[in-house]
Amino acid sequence: MSKELVEKAYSYFNNNELDKLKELWHDDVQLIRLMTNEVLLEGKEQVISTNKPYMDEGKVKFEVRNTVELGNIVLSFVELVGMDIESVAIYEIVDGKFKRTWISQFPKNHEE
Repeated sequence: MSKELVEKAYSYFNNNELDKLKELWHDDVQLIRLMTNEVLLEGKEQVISTNKPYMDEGKVKFEVRNTVELGNIVLSFVELVGMDIESVAIYEIVDGKFKRTWISQFPKNHEE
């Protein structure tokens, strides 16, 4: 069930469905840098205001490479199409919503 929540979130982002997307986050959601544990964004409104320009402009789309579900934790490997970035995200799901997300982003490797 947690894996489906993550897939739904990517779909909502890609289709600019902000109202549906924000219902998936806890009010006190945290976005955390994976390598340093630094809190980058805190609270639903901050997450919304940071992501909204990317959604409105349609410049970024998530292309899911793989997801792995471990109970209420989901690991996701995605490409941010339009930014040439690959990302690893770890989502903690509590009561059917995102509570904390750890992310790390890398330049896309163009080597064949």
